[in-house]
Amino acid sequence: MKRLFIGLGVVIGVLAIGAAIFIATFNVDRYRPLAVQTLQERLGRSVDIQRLSLGWQGGLAMQCHGLSIYDDATKAGEPLLTLESAAAVVRLLPLLHRRMDVTFVRLAHPRVHVARDAQGQMNLLGLMAVAAPVAADGRTTAVGQAPVAFNIAVIEVRDGEVHWTDATVAPATEARVSQVDLTLRHVSLTTPIAYELRAAILSPRQNLHVSGRLQLPAEGNAGSINDFRAQLDLRTLDLQVLASMGIEKLAGQLTV
Repeated sequence: MKRLFIGLGVVIGVLAIGAAIFIATFNVDRYRPLAVQTLQERLGRSVDIQRLSLGWQGGLAMQCHGLSIYDDATKAGEPLLTLESAAAVVRLLPLLHRRMDVTFVRLAHPRVHVARDAQGQMNLLGLMAVAAPVAADGRTTAVGQAPVAFNIAVIEVRDGEVHWTDATVAPATEARVSQVDLTLRHVSLTTPIAYELRAAILSPRQNLHVSGRLQLPAEGNAGSINDFRAQLDLRTLDLQVLASMGIEKLAGQLTV
């Protein structure tokens, strides 16, 4: 029995060393041109990716660095989305059973541009790209001929920003929501998702806190929002912006 445990320990050690060597030496960045081409075909927009990499963070960590999505092929103007990095940590053992269990997805410093042109058409592609992990959860995709179930435990967005521009009025107006920290837990199409959002609205620091549970729309289910709570610290709002809106003074907190 002792020899059996020693043998198992040796095998596990060899597998661990082999996995570490694979992660350290495998050049996933050579697939970056293919990833860029695939995204451009799916989105119909120009895409840049600076680097792809593999690592280990309690699971196999697949990372994308320096992602940018542009509105046209010239890459002129503000990108619809820039992302400093995106990481997804995948548990290895479920892959043997054709399940892709993602322990978490983390998006670092996303910058999203939401625009409405002079004809009133809105471009929400940047927001849709950030929300893509939520839409993908619970779905079944195929690798070769084998179906693979896809699930995510936690999605995190850290230090995000949404830039809104509206060209339907003259001069064009704009607004920003910054310092966005969003956490989604137990992400699923069939069960409620716990969410918590903190952001800065017309403020140099975070002044908005929203939390609750969200049921995504699915077949036979219209979706719902439960246990919704929101708190906005009015004292932190930018007085100059408020004055331009005809509001001279606000005090206290607004809680829903």
